[in-house]
Amino acid sequence: MSEPSPEALRQFELAKHELQLALMFAKVSSTAYSQGKLQHAWDARSKAEAVRARAVAQLVGAVSIENKAIESMLGEVQEALADLPSSTEPYLWTRTAVRRSAV
Repeated sequence: MSEPSPEALRQFELAKHELQLALMFAKVSSTAYSQGKLQHAWDARSKAEAVRARAVAQLVGAVSIENKAIESMLGEVQEALADLPSSTEPYLWTRTAVRRSAV
């Protein structure tokens, strides 16, 4: 197996730092929950989830640099997801589906 490219190594390092940050936010959230500070806990949890998602994106990016088939599949998935209605419009999506099934 060949050595990872410098760019892949850089993305792995970024992902590692992101995961450390996500863990810190998760610990802050846990502490806030235990103290009854629910808004603070929810905010920290949301930040932890967002940072974790960035770390996963970094890892996937690092792997895709090394593997063109994965890069191609990621592009296909991103295009398919872009065609879906946004999660902020569930009511409109449901209403459209109901109208179509009624026809």
